[in-house]
Amino acid sequence: MDFPKIAPYLQDPLVLMGFALFLFFGFVRLLIKSGTIPPLNQQGGFRVLTQILRYGFVLAIAIILLGFGLKYREMSRQEQAAAVRLISAELASNMEVAGELQKNTLTIMNAASTISAVLRMPGIKLLPAFFPQENLDPETNVPASLDYARQRIKLATDQGVLLDKLEMQKFGLAGQAIAGTISRTQSTIRSLADEDRTRYVISDSAWQAQLPILRRINIIDAARMEGIYADLRLLRTNYGVVVHHCMDYTGAVHTFFVTSPVTEQSLSEVLAGERIFMLTATAYSKSVADKLQRVEEARTYLSDAVRSL
Repeated sequence: MDFPKIAPYLQDPLVLMGFALFLFFGFVRLLIKSGTIPPLNQQGGFRVLTQILRYGFVLAIAIILLGFGLKYREMSRQEQAAAVRLISAELASNMEVAGELQKNTLTIMNAASTISAVLRMPGIKLLPAFFPQENLDPETNVPASLDYARQRIKLATDQGVLLDKLEMQKFGLAGQAIAGTISRTQSTIRSLADEDRTRYVISDSAWQAQLPILRRINIIDAARMEGIYADLRLLRTNYGVVVHHCMDYTGAVHTFFVTSPVTEQSLSEVLAGERIFMLTATAYSKSVADKLQRVEEARTYLSDAVRSL
């Protein structure tokens, strides 16, 4: 018998128990053959046989119960592994959705950045007078939108730009071009909004279905995974907020240029919408990258948990 080849199988408790019994009874058999144990009379032999049957029966029952326990444990491990794999697959699908949200956010930010750049087009003095560069800088403190609008209109008046017919004409032509660009852009932004939440769906059905199993075991940290799903749900909610801020901003710009004359209210709505969108979109873009990394780490964590079973 090649012991190194069978040694790995001795890790199974039932095989190990059977091997131990084999050695024990083999040893007793050798003792009997060697004559070390003296022959018993009929009464003594009956007692020994009775004890052997009794303990043999108890041993057989113990082995059967152990077998059921091991089988249950094996099935439980399979159930746990299946539950973790389902959650990992669901997270992979959610990562794809989050990746799409990230791409859409970049598309929306690029569209808004193009508009904000056109609003500061050099050569048309009224544009930088109304729309200062500092409004795009999250590190710079700016006044409240209505006060800010009053300041910018006063500045344009003091500089004489607001009374310059040529500058007003150039401003009007630029406004028509910007309004037309926004009209074409808004349909794209609106399509990315997915307001009925049918295109970009963060699913937690597998997590909710497997949660009763996961609560009975400690193979994974359920609180950590719940946090991951909460982050993904918040990511989807905040995406809608970012898109709506963009639509508010572009809508305010469109209204500003198609109505006349320029008012403090219409300018303040553009400045406020621009400020809010840039701040929220920048923060959201960083948040998406961070949460995608956390989900990827969670999937690695789940894979390690399955391998440990």
